[in-house]
Amino acid sequence: MSSLPIHSKNAAPSLDGSAVIENDVKNQGKLDLVKRITHLISVAIIGGSIATIVLELWSMYLEDQNVIYAAGIIGCVLAPSVIAKQWILSRTETLRCAHNKIRMEINRFMEENNVSCLRRGTQITLQR
Repeated sequence: MSSLPIHSKNAAPSLDGSAVIENDVKNQGKLDLVKRITHLISVAIIGGSIATIVLELWSMYLEDQNVIYAAGIIGCVLAPSVIAKQWILSRTETLRCAHNKIRMEINRFMEENNVSCLRRGTQITLQR
């Protein structure tokens, strides 16, 4: 069994985490933009559904035709379900967002571990 020194003097330059941290900061900005766009889309969909309910009820109030009542009832039943589904979708994280958050945390922990080990001068080895 051989061991590979991770924190030796030769390996230290390859463990510089500044590039990883810069990449994480850039990715965080992209994630924030995606969240803002998703929020705006959700607001538009929920607003449209509420407008649909109001217009359907208003048209049912103004006209006494069976077709208007049928369309109004269908619209008033489906619009709240659209609102509920959109609210649930906007509250849940996508798998990609969850994966990116986990990756950024792992990178941060690795950077903290590398810095603390280099300060102490300890040598961590991987067993093959």
